[in-house]
Amino acid sequence: MLEGSRADISLKVFGEDLNNLMKITEQIVAMLQKNKNVKQVEGDFIYSVRKGPIVDVIPNYTQIAKHQVTIADVSGDVKNSMGGINVGNLYFSEFPIPVVVHISEYARNNLDTIHNIQIGLADGGSFPLSMVSDIKDSEGIISIPRLFGKRYSSISIYLNNTDYANFVHSTKKQIEESKILPNGYYLEWGGRFNNLVNAKKQIFADVPIILLVIIFLLYRMFKNIKEVAIVFSSVPFGISGGVILLFVCNIPITISVYIGFIALIGISLLNSIILLDTINKTHDIKEGCKSRLRPILMTALVASFGFIPMAFGHGIGAEVQQPIAITVIGGIISSTIATLVLVPVLLRVFSKKI
Repeated sequence: MLEGSRADISLKVFGEDLNNLMKITEQIVAMLQKNKNVKQVEGDFIYSVRKGPIVDVIPNYTQIAKHQVTIADVSGDVKNSMGGINVGNLYFSEFPIPVVVHISEYARNNLDTIHNIQIGLADGGSFPLSMVSDIKDSEGIISIPRLFGKRYSSISIYLNNTDYANFVHSTKKQIEESKILPNGYYLEWGGRFNNLVNAKKQIFADVPIILLVIIFLLYRMFKNIKEVAIVFSSVPFGISGGVILLFVCNIPITISVYIGFIALIGISLLNSIILLDTINKTHDIKEGCKSRLRPILMTALVASFGFIPMAFGHGIGAEVQQPIAITVIGGIISSTIATLVLVPVLLRVFSKKI
């Protein structure tokens, strides 16, 4: 939305020739309409090169000279008639409202009215515009969007419940194979897909730093790198559970999924820390598991039940909430099982304290 498009994916075609841009846009739209993953595809209403009805006023310089007026006189009178003249201001509040007089909206779309626009003479009198120009209806380019001075035409793509990254990759390959783009023309992908790419870069840059800080804190707590590794052993199982449930529910990978994984890592580590700390205090794996079984299960159940309304929600915001909820629910189930089964086994094998 910040870049001017609400579409799932915004595809910009850059090039110089306007007719070629329109042709390429139409070919890509026709190609994507056959794709079952595409809900709707169209040229962007604002940021696409498109044609529309226009009125051509072609000056006849010979007739202009005969009537002893200049081209500036003709264009000025046409501009004032069609665009309007500011004749004053109306004050309803502290801000002035300009009062503009021009030909009525209906008349401005009438070719006969435009023919009869009066061109004033210096010594008084006037004559109709049709005497010094040729006026005709035609079709021409009415929108030329630019980005940093470069012409482009934009396509808005709305997808069904599919993975943005895979769709973009397959569409790029399809466009390359069809050889739609001539030399000097290139594509730029944006919309929510662009947000996904930027957010992934940010997440993959920040998460390793956060994990290193967590490892450092856990090491300070347990004073044993093996026990830190045992705490982290439930994380892969949690992530795998989230991935499996996403696959079962046919949910594509989005930023919401990555956020769900981050939340899931925290819950998985919390349960493992609780269990391991209790076992270290009691020096008895069986007793520690018995005393922490109910708190760990309650933590998992409360978190899972809390996300159920989001997982089954519909309407505004559901496309953000559902992936988070499904990721967390699937991961909590698998990570809880791993915590209760895997952590005691690993602790028995690798820890010398027990």
